[in-house]
Amino acid sequence: MNIREAASTYVNYRRAVGEKYVTGAKQLNRLIKFVGEDVELEDVTVDTVTDYLYGGHKLANATWFIRYGALKGFFIWANTRGLCSHIPLPPKKPKHPVSLHPYIYSDEELKRLFETALDYRVWRKKKGSLYPQCVQMVLILCYVLGLRLGESTRLRIKDVDMDECVVYIRDTKFYKSRMLPFNERIKNILGSFMDWRKTEGLSQDLEANLFLDTKGNPLKDKTIESIFRRIRSRLSISRRDIKQQPRIHDLRHTFAVNRLTAWYRQGADVQQLLPQLSTYMGHSHLRHTSVYLSMTDCLLGEANKRFASFAKLSENDHENE
Repeated sequence: MNIREAASTYVNYRRAVGEKYVTGAKQLNRLIKFVGEDVELEDVTVDTVTDYLYGGHKLANATWFIRYGALKGFFIWANTRGLCSHIPLPPKKPKHPVSLHPYIYSDEELKRLFETALDYRVWRKKKGSLYPQCVQMVLILCYVLGLRLGESTRLRIKDVDMDECVVYIRDTKFYKSRMLPFNERIKNILGSFMDWRKTEGLSQDLEANLFLDTKGNPLKDKTIESIFRRIRSRLSISRRDIKQQPRIHDLRHTFAVNRLTAWYRQGADVQQLLPQLSTYMGHSHLRHTSVYLSMTDCLLGEANKRFASFAKLSENDHENE
């Protein structure tokens, strides 16, 4: 059996058991293009797979491990079914790259980002095919609702219930759909956008994408990311501690950290509320949420205040014994 036939059978198997298996399928398709679709699965070598995993880089990066995870499942499946006599993966995995420390935007930076998104046509001096209003709202929702970029760009009109103040996120990462309630302030922001959208003559069909370009096409994530980099660069929002610069995904991280900080300030039971935050953000396990909870100076300060208050109460209790 050649690699294309084997991969197709494997993808169908994964989907038959209820998985979407989108990312894994993409990785397998890339491997097929790399080795040639007519190559027999038995003839795929460790050296060939290793070259694919590194993708021309000398050191393993995050992509290496994404590819490895997809290929490992595929080759183990094929081997146990007698489709290949060996598993052509590197015998030793390299060290996992150091995780990025997300960037937390300040309130002032957020304000400037959203304002500049609305004005980017002016300073770029190009009309382009994008509505600044759509670009701005995509970024705003990534922050105020803690959305992933793809979750924001894939929203349809039917997913926004203005009467109930709820946004529906359907079948996203980790295969979880969820309902996200929003407050009056966000309702006003979304309401203004919906009014603009109607005035502009964009499709009001409930199945239509919420965010469209001037040609009526859904916005692409890569396009938004490219515009965001220009906006961030124009505002000189950067970091010097690591090479990786602030990303759109850091808006989601900022949402999580600010939510946690607010809970500390309100005197809420943060440990009890963390599962709610995890569910709100669409995580299947609490550990997936923990990566967003970086200890910023502000967050650390609020946590220290809580500890100091607890310590003082404990001292008073001992004095009264």
